[in-house]
Amino acid sequence: MTEKLFVIKNADNTIRIMCVVGEPDMDKVLRDYLATGKPVITLNDLKPIDRINCLDDKYFRDAWRYDGQKILVDMPSARIVHMNNLKVLRDQKLKDSDIEYLKADETNDSQKKQQISSLRQQLRDMPITFDLSIYATPEILKMAMPEYL
Repeated sequence: MTEKLFVIKNADNTIRIMCVVGEPDMDKVLRDYLATGKPVITLNDLKPIDRINCLDDKYFRDAWRYDGQKILVDMPSARIVHMNNLKVLRDQKLKDSDIEYLKADETNDSQKKQQISSLRQQLRDMPITFDLSIYATPEILKMAMPEYL
């Protein structure tokens, strides 16, 4: 069965990929798509793309852009996506450190409490102090993580 891929540009310049299998009636495909409540598009908004010009790794999907031929990762947007993912990890680490701090407090371990307080400050400062602008490719950016996470 054949597969056709189409790029749909959103108003904010992000994109979506539509996969159509077989030889369907494109007017029906469009009607079904619009019935899902997604933004209004026309058949002219569907830009065909070959799978070879698509990205397999969807980690930076919200940073994908279409240049008219292939899908690329917009690095400024990718840095935002990655920082948001790091914040999720950071938030969990902050929650975990709450318990550690309480245990140290119960045993009056002031050295442990100081270590945890320092870590918590690093975690809170991470969005400011961990510079993602130095990572030039999506592959390297995806691997970037502060040592304290």
